[in-house]
Amino acid sequence: MILLALLSLSFPNQIIAQSLTTCEKALLIIKTAEIYHYSPRTIDDKFSELVFDEFVSLLDPEGTIFTIDEITRLESSKYTLDEDILNNKCDFVIETGKLYHNKLLWLDSLINTIKVQGLDFNRQDTLHFSKEEIYVDNKQLIERWNGIIKIQVLSSYLSGFEAEQDPPMPSPEKIADILESIIMRESCSIESKFDYSGGIEGYIGSKFLKAISFAFDPHTEYFTPIEEQEFLRSLSTDTYSFGLEIYKNNLGEIEVYGIVPGSPAWNSNACNEGDVILDIYSEEATSYELNCLSMTEVISFMYSDEIDEASFTLRKKNKREVTVTLHKEQIEVEENVIKSFILQGDRKIGYIYLPSFYSKMDYITYTPNGCSNDMAKELIKLKKEGIQGLIIDIRNNGGGSMLEAIQMAGIFINYGALAILHTRGEEPVTLKDLNRGTVYDGPLVILQNSYSASASELLSATLQDHNRAIVVGGPSFGKSTGQEILPLNANMDRFTLNGTSEGYLKITGSTFFRVTGESHQKEGIIPDIKLPDLFDHFESGERIFSSALDHTSIQKKTYYYPLTPLPINELQTNSENRIKNDSPFNTINEMGISLGEILKQYSIPLAYDLFKEYYFSIQLFQNYEEIPQSDGELFLVKNPSYMTGISDFKDSDKEINEDVMVNIGGDVYIKESYQIINDLITLIK
Repeated sequence: MILLALLSLSFPNQIIAQSLTTCEKALLIIKTAEIYHYSPRTIDDKFSELVFDEFVSLLDPEGTIFTIDEITRLESSKYTLDEDILNNKCDFVIETGKLYHNKLLWLDSLINTIKVQGLDFNRQDTLHFSKEEIYVDNKQLIERWNGIIKIQVLSSYLSGFEAEQDPPMPSPEKIADILESIIMRESCSIESKFDYSGGIEGYIGSKFLKAISFAFDPHTEYFTPIEEQEFLRSLSTDTYSFGLEIYKNNLGEIEVYGIVPGSPAWNSNACNEGDVILDIYSEEATSYELNCLSMTEVISFMYSDEIDEASFTLRKKNKREVTVTLHKEQIEVEENVIKSFILQGDRKIGYIYLPSFYSKMDYITYTPNGCSNDMAKELIKLKKEGIQGLIIDIRNNGGGSMLEAIQMAGIFINYGALAILHTRGEEPVTLKDLNRGTVYDGPLVILQNSYSASASELLSATLQDHNRAIVVGGPSFGKSTGQEILPLNANMDRFTLNGTSEGYLKITGSTFFRVTGESHQKEGIIPDIKLPDLFDHFESGERIFSSALDHTSIQKKTYYYPLTPLPINELQTNSENRIKNDSPFNTINEMGISLGEILKQYSIPLAYDLFKEYYFSIQLFQNYEEIPQSDGELFLVKNPSYMTGISDFKDSDKEINEDVMVNIGGDVYIKESYQIINDLITLIK
């Protein structure tokens, strides 16, 4: 590419100038962490190892850029980075930057060679991966890229078919068209690194600073000034948008960090914090290859007055890909942000899905007016509907405001201690429900999964410890820490810090403990009733991060008053008996075992017929949550009666509402939660 060739002429001097600033920022991050981090790590060889491994992973996570010889050469600095940072030496960053720059140029040339030479889909070859050997020699690296491009071409072609259609081998013309698009996308991905703010040296420097931050814990992160603005952009109450708040994550992907309450994305019940946007399609603007766009261009598209509807391909945290069609709306976050539904069967059960713990301030009375307040208002309405039980669904809820989680727990608990907060340098503080009484005191089920994190876990743990709710699903994520964002500034004074061009640090400054003094850090909230999940066979959650803080407990006398223990043993027995005979859950178990076997092979066949079989088997796993119920309807999903005039809603709102109700009715986890809460009502009568 001409652009890349021109960039190569001026790289060395530019990166030296930038890397000196990077070196200063690196030391500033360490000094900031030493003062404000909850449990700052010792700057030693272990710290150096964490920085090195994360830095290389951010630059080349899948072994598609560096060779094994190049990694070996870089590893000579693996245990000296701590000393280099403290001594303001940046030789490693400079040398890595030069190498990375040259490898991107090499890669750009390689993929364009593949475009010219074409691909042979009749060869019986296979692309092999290995957990132990991520990096390979130069010859194998070239073969790996041929395999990667083949997989992308075939996946793109097969995505337009169902397995039963048994699609034939694509024509040479079709392959050429798809290959052209794939090569363009890969070239865009390369160019985006050169177009990064500050050029390729800015890209390298940013990744190094993020690696240093990660070494303290997975949730401490360095932000450039531009990233900080994107991350903290205010949630306007009158924005015409889809309601997705986005930023570029460490891998350069467009990631959702927030869902605007009351927005189309919120009401879809299909979008979550942590989703990665792979593709955006609209009839007005056709398809957007996000690798080719800067954050400014993506945001410009998202808020364009010319785009009213778009389809978003999202990669969920469990790696499943879903497509969600959203209609842009004028967002007004005032009332009915939390939407409820009635599950009408043998009993009338309320159902609420909560994607995140949002917070907003009433600046007239200067009082919080976030999701806990909205939940309370919705519960009052549901009680008038005569519900006999309530299911709160916090699956895939990555958290948000811890204050809102505490206040929401207080809605269901009469009074007393709810949790313990410990901030570095201060005495542990008992967080209490200061308001006597409850908004809802009936039977309650909390439905969670392994991607329920942070504030979600605080809610589950509190209600579980008080015997106030039955927690159903899978073990939660295992994040018990809280973060704040500080501007990096050399004077290091918390009260006079001013934002500068040095950037910002989202830093872990506190941790939460259960009211018992125990922590759920790394372990998650263990459900009272475990439900099978496809991903039971894989490591996930906080514990997979090499820099995760350890599980600890705290000694603090905290008095709380749990209710009478719930009949968990009986509920577990009933649920297990149902699941044994439940074909959807049996199918999920079988699929999980099969998927585990496939992924253990770490190999993908590249010949067309074999790849086709592999592709459609994987697609089955990605669609596992759409397995229909097999034993008829347990309940009808209805809108509460107070939602009058649903037929008068504009078509987009009505369509979203109908889609959500269909999804609720077909969700096997909600189905089992409904039966659990019915059992609970029967047992406590």
